[in-house]
Amino acid sequence: MRFTDEFGVTRHDDDDWFDQECTADTLLYVDPFLVFDDTDPFWAETHTKLTEFFELAMSYVIESGGVRRSAPWRKAERMLTFPEPKEFALGLSMGHRAGSGTGADFARRMAEALDILHTH
Repeated sequence: MRFTDEFGVTRHDDDDWFDQECTADTLLYVDPFLVFDDTDPFWAETHTKLTEFFELAMSYVIESGGVRRSAPWRKAERMLTFPEPKEFALGLSMGHRAGSGTGADFARRMAEALDILHTH
């Protein structure tokens, strides 16, 4: 079932948006770096905000001293976990639409990468 069917939206020929399948993930991926190319003022602070976010995560990793069981390290890992809303249905999952986004394993690896960046 497509989005238009699910929500009773009439799509016109001049519409410029993706009518996604709502019952399964689609092979569509979104390039997060596209926001940096957009000239709309809405996105003007995006690069700065993202940089600040990862600097904050790195500050927790630094504060942890590399101790993975410490509160600052766990806080950095929680920050670096970006669950995917089920409504997005982007990417691939196995038999359902509940994508993991950036799960705990990838968040741990990002925190470890920040630790490596800091120590080298």
